Amino acid sequence: MIARRVRSILLVCLALLPAMLLLAPSPGSGQSAGTGGDVTAPALHLRSVTNWVGPVGTFRAEVIAQHLPAGARITF
Repeated sequence: MIARRVRSILLVCLALLPAMLLLAPSPGSGQSAGTGGDVTAPALHLRSVTNWVGPVGTFRAEVIAQHLPAGARITF
């Protein structure tokens, strides 16, 4: 039972990893050229996750996405 929960959490983390890598700012990109202001980096936060899923249950994870560029997509 605990192994299933750990496996589910690991699957969610692995599913979100590509999105986090794509949205992460590159080193030295703290400001946009010509704006002179601070640029807030995109962020993904895991808000909640199903703590236990029965044999016919549904696994659910809620993610908060902040400061995404226009047209950004998250799939998992």
